[in-house]
Amino acid sequence: MESGTSAFLSALVSAAISYAVIWFLPCVYKKAGAKNIFELFEKNVIATLLSGSIILSWLILSGAYALESLVTFSKIAAFPSAPFAFVAIFFLLAFAAAVLRGMDGAVRPHALIVPFYIFMILFMLSSVIRYFDVTNLLPVFGEGVKETLIVGVKNISYFFDFILIFLINPFIKEKENLAKTVRISGAVGIFVNLLIILSVNLLLPYPASGQVEFPVYQIMKNVYFGRFFQRIDAVYLLSVSLSGMGYLSFIVFLMTYVFKKAFRLENNRPFVWIFSFIVLFLAMLIHKRYTSYLYNLLMIFEGAGVGLIALAPFMFISRR
Repeated sequence: MESGTSAFLSALVSAAISYAVIWFLPCVYKKAGAKNIFELFEKNVIATLLSGSIILSWLILSGAYALESLVTFSKIAAFPSAPFAFVAIFFLLAFAAAVLRGMDGAVRPHALIVPFYIFMILFMLSSVIRYFDVTNLLPVFGEGVKETLIVGVKNISYFFDFILIFLINPFIKEKENLAKTVRISGAVGIFVNLLIILSVNLLLPYPASGQVEFPVYQIMKNVYFGRFFQRIDAVYLLSVSLSGMGYLSFIVFLMTYVFKKAFRLENNRPFVWIFSFIVLFLAMLIHKRYTSYLYNLLMIFEGAGVGLIALAPFMFISRR
């Protein structure tokens, strides 16, 4: 958290900008007369191929970082001696099997997983409130208002994944509820992220709060509900594993969907395992600390992908 004691305010700036984009994009796509970016470029083969390649690269790298984080956390919390590849392959088999069932297999489990994960977060935070220290947030603006705003704008990328929901518009049956669905899901996700950031900053003084790799795990260490309930770590690991596999199944499904649209294929099922193993290979490279180059690539493709999804419809609105 580069902005020190003002990390929460910086995150608030990032969240506000991200949510503004989420709020207005459904209206923009509706005015452009398309459900997602591939319908916008449907008649332009080169634009479809280029935009598909950029978004696909973003998805692959994002999935690799997600898998590496999930496996690393699992090893720290429960399997310290297990080989990275062994744990990663276990998760790969789970999320790939879900994707093979199509859109329902990749997305429908979220209806149970997400509420369970949010409940676990709120449950743990309610237990550590007594350890919060408001003085950890002082000075409120850290190194200054300007620095707080700059860091907030720079860290918008933390909320970029919410933009991916605009790729699955064609799969949503109740079109009239699209905007409502996007806005509510975005608000819930942003609220939970902000709550975690605020809690870590209230629990740990700076600079310790900025050096935590897995903030919720750090919070979990302070959870205590008496001898009756001492294995909160096992329950939390379950919620993280399910959430991680749910996210990865969604990401891999999007990979196959984007690849199918970009190259105008009829069937994307054969590519589920191919993309899953590509994600595994890159996750292993990241774990081996070949991360700087890949992270820079992720930032480039992520920024370009978000720019395409957010700005492309404006080109078509002006032509209508």
